[in-house]
Amino acid sequence: MILTVNIGNTNIHIGLYKNKKLVSHWQFKTQKNITYENYSVLLRKIIPSQNLEGVIICSVVASLTKQFQKLFKKNFKLNPVIVEDNLDLGLKLDYENKKLGADRIANAVGAYYLYKKGCIVIDLGTAITFDIVSPKAIYLGGAIAPGIGTSSKALFSSTDLLKPVNLKCRKFTIGKNTTENLQIGILHGFASMLDGMIEKFKKKLNFKPIVILTGGDTNKISKLINFPHIVNPFLTLEGLRIISERNTKNT
Repeated sequence: MILTVNIGNTNIHIGLYKNKKLVSHWQFKTQKNITYENYSVLLRKIIPSQNLEGVIICSVVASLTKQFQKLFKKNFKLNPVIVEDNLDLGLKLDYENKKLGADRIANAVGAYYLYKKGCIVIDLGTAITFDIVSPKAIYLGGAIAPGIGTSSKALFSSTDLLKPVNLKCRKFTIGKNTTENLQIGILHGFASMLDGMIEKFKKKLNFKPIVILTGGDTNKISKLINFPHIVNPFLTLEGLRIISERNTKNT
């Protein structure tokens, strides 16, 4: 069995794979200030050590990368694979200095090898990332924008009279109260941004990409966007599984 670990700024998502199939997954809040011992206790409770053959980690939180490396070495006797550009990814990175975020690498690999087509991946998390992969397995680049939650928190923290609301999906209308105004403005505003960005990217490409959505805010916005798309909430974990297989099959 292979354990895939995605350490993000907001959440840590862990998947357990057996014979290429996701059999269990867990998600909990990223806490940068809790101790190594706290994480050790948590992971020993939820992760079965029996028959665990390998661990792969992608992380955008450097301090936790080191903690989790130590944790798996000490508690599970495993040396984790850390996702970096020098691994066998099965993709060529056409990106300056090849310094691409590990989560974006995993998304690009997962999207290309699951769907076998040129694609645009949109990850709706703390940040919204756009990643483009050509039909010839070349990572072409992308874009980064503030996430829905990130932007909303900035709005609410900067205003006295606007308070946080439940950002539930609703049809577009002319809002008649402040709650409706915020729900429509935030969610439909981001949906329009995504629609516009996809159209702009498509004009730059010489192939017709499929679009794949992933990340924690996908359900908030998937029904509001106009372009055809695939929703895959486990895309990052799948990409990690594929990278692990490519880099451990001969070891």
